[in-house]
Amino acid sequence: PATGREWEHVGVTPDIEVPGDSALRVAHVDAVRRMANRADGVRRAELTAIRDELTAKDAAQTVPVATLRQYAGNYGGGGIVAERNGRLRYAARPALPWVNLVHLSNAEFVAAGTRYIFDMDNGVPRLLLAEPGREPVAYVRLRTEQR
Repeated sequence: PATGREWEHVGVTPDIEVPGDSALRVAHVDAVRRMANRADGVRRAELTAIRDELTAKDAAQTVPVATLRQYAGNYGGGGIVAERNGRLRYAARPALPWVNLVHLSNAEFVAAGTRYIFDMDNGVPRLLLAEPGREPVAYVRLRTEQR
């Protein structure tokens, strides 16, 4: 930058001032935010979900374990949801690996751009899978998680 000073020894004022140990994380979120602002349609939705996931990982909030256990179970074609160590995890099918879900609220979670939204349908948990660029699909829990 043209400051008229020798910045090599004094440094450069950052665009976003944060402690050094969080600079990379903050820069990552800011870069994804800027890319989302320039993107259209599906790509914008994907980047916005990624930004929300990165931001939520930094939040110190938690969802009560009783709430998480209420969502656990088999959702048929919607996959399997389980609570483990105070976190929700998801597997599309029994043979596939588990994905840790990042909470955005007590009923909304995200992982890899997909939103997992839970609500109750006549006392039975329902999972709404919302992938960018696709219509959301709802699944009713068929049975609870086996412990």
